[in-house]
Amino acid sequence: MGYEGMKDFFSEIENEYSTKRPSKPSSQIRPWVRYWARNLDNIFVALTLLTVVSLAEPAFIMKNETIISFVLVFLWAFVEAALLATWGWTPGKWILKVKVRNADGSKLSYQQALQRSLAVWFKGLGAGLITPITASFAYMRLVRQGITSWDKEAECTVSHETIGWVRIGMTVMAFLSFSALITAGITMK
Repeated sequence: MGYEGMKDFFSEIENEYSTKRPSKPSSQIRPWVRYWARNLDNIFVALTLLTVVSLAEPAFIMKNETIISFVLVFLWAFVEAALLATWGWTPGKWILKVKVRNADGSKLSYQQALQRSLAVWFKGLGAGLITPITASFAYMRLVRQGITSWDKEAECTVSHETIGWVRIGMTVMAFLSFSALITAGITMK
């Protein structure tokens, strides 16, 4: 999903941006935008938690990277649910203008959002164990049926608005910054 994923992502954005339509929600199927929004969220939660943990016990991170990654993704489901129920989006969804709502346009309840988030963690991310397999199946279902199993179960809709160049720049900068931090961390070992 490296180069081709980024190429598809920016192609989707370019096509969407160049149509000059008003920035209103649409029911387009945009799996790559959803993918990058989730990864932005992963970056934000990883940076936040790793900063806190590294201040308390820096060696812990170096010794337990796999466990920390697994726990972070699981715990994010609860944070994501709270954000969707209160604000209606997560940081990544806000930046890339992805909205998860009930059919009537209202925000999800916490229980509904938690059900959805845990289903994403298990069915979409394979509980952090078999992510490439479960993500591939989720991608195929979304493209073929127009909805993921977790959105169908939670009875919610996902809509997208036009993403401007500033938000694209924010996304690229977040990924480049995180990559630089990872590289710096690896070289420090």
